[in-house]
Amino acid sequence: MKTSMSLRGSFLRTALFALPLVILPFTAGAASLSINDNTPSAGQATICDGGDSSADLIVDSVDWGSGGCAQVVSNGATFSETWIDLGAVTPSSGTLFFSADGGSTAYSEVQYTYSTSGGTGQISGILLTSFADDTIADLTSANPGSTVIDGFSTSFDNAYITAGYSSPSTPEPSTLLLAGCGIIGVITRFRKRSA
Repeated sequence: MKTSMSLRGSFLRTALFALPLVILPFTAGAASLSINDNTPSAGQATICDGGDSSADLIVDSVDWGSGGCAQVVSNGATFSETWIDLGAVTPSSGTLFFSADGGSTAYSEVQYTYSTSGGTGQISGILLTSFADDTIADLTSANPGSTVIDGFSTSFDNAYITAGYSSPSTPEPSTLLLAGCGIIGVITRFRKRSA
């Protein structure tokens, strides 16, 4: 009698422990979306999925799957990614302008929207990499609530996804001028020693 009670208790404990594993067969992993503006002046960028098995990257209507990267050359590339979020995504949207000259002109823009269907999260958006000489003031007045990033990277994460933008820093003209003067000075000094 004692043995059957302990077996029943053991079975009950095992069943209670295993129940969450049956109810939640999938766990939400952290998805990843990265936008790398490789050559801002040429309008080239790469949009990549971080390789989470539950995520799916689509760029300009082409499915790049999990872990895919799309090289974008056209201005106005559309992107979307879906992942398991267990209903935790906070629906939101934003517009980010990127400037590297103290905030007067933009070199890239990312517009994005987060949504959830209760179990699957989605980010969708557009990447603009060339402008018709619009200043940041013009762009932000036309897009209320937008954010200006004076620099080369930022993140716009949500539940179970890390999303970010980065661009290689481009030397400012004054930096190039200073480096050029240094090189000319070294060459001049070397020539005087040789003579």
